[in-house]
Amino acid sequence: MDKKTLEDAAVEWGVVFPPGMDELAKIGPGMCIVENGGELSLPWPPLTPAEIISAVDVAPDWGLASGTVPVMGDFHDLVCLRYEGVRFMGVVVMDDDRSTLASFSSIYEFLHCARQRSRQNSP
Repeated sequence: MDKKTLEDAAVEWGVVFPPGMDELAKIGPGMCIVENGGELSLPWPPLTPAEIISAVDVAPDWGLASGTVPVMGDFHDLVCLRYEGVRFMGVVVMDDDRSTLASFSSIYEFLHCARQRSRQNSP
């Protein structure tokens, strides 16, 4: 069985993943980010390295701009890493229309804002 790694995924995209990339796998269902006093549900699940690799071929069909690497989501709403060339620019949360809902300068900043959804805002 071919076991793909995050390093394989980075090579396929032609980038170097930033520190903390492996921490994204710890994000569970029902998580949100808290920004500006409001909660924004996170698209889930984190993508596997094999899914990140396969996204290279379909990224244009998904409406992802060049340098946008999906790492979490349901293929509608996504969490992506943004690059200019090979330079990491940050983490973005995007909706199905590919509008940016939130952005972070690092994975650690993103993870710092991620938490379990509060009960009052749960469906």
